[in-house]
Amino acid sequence: MRLSDYLKKFKIKTLKEILWSFLTKGLTLVLFLLLNIILVRRLGVDSFGLWSLFLSVITLIFALSSFGINASTKKFVAQYSGTNELKNIFLSSIKLRFILSSSFSILLLITHKYITQLLGNSDLEILFLYGIPLVFFSGFVEYFKAAPFH
Repeated sequence: MRLSDYLKKFKIKTLKEILWSFLTKGLTLVLFLLLNIILVRRLGVDSFGLWSLFLSVITLIFALSSFGINASTKKFVAQYSGTNELKNIFLSSIKLRFILSSSFSILLLITHKYITQLLGNSDLEILFLYGIPLVFFSGFVEYFKAAPFH
């Protein structure tokens, strides 16, 4: 096969991947907007505002609870790929993920009343209680999405 054939295949593959990327992002945008429209109509303006406030705070908690474990795991897996240390890295990163997810979940359980007082709305208290398992499991979901073990 000639170099021009390889370049042609590369260009076709790249264009397909770009097209799929735009389609998935576009579909996600449309679905997100539709979901927000449905939520506003069902919940009303006040309840939707409350939901948006909760979503903003819980998203921040998700980001904080990741604590850089995913990026660190990627780095160390790449560094020790093909060595006997890879199993230890996997086990250590899972333990760290469990400890951090558990810690942030317990921290949210302890501080959820203070957070709702700080935000000035006691209606959020039940949402933060429901959010505790989300905080715990979201760390693992993001970890396994990012972990290059597959």
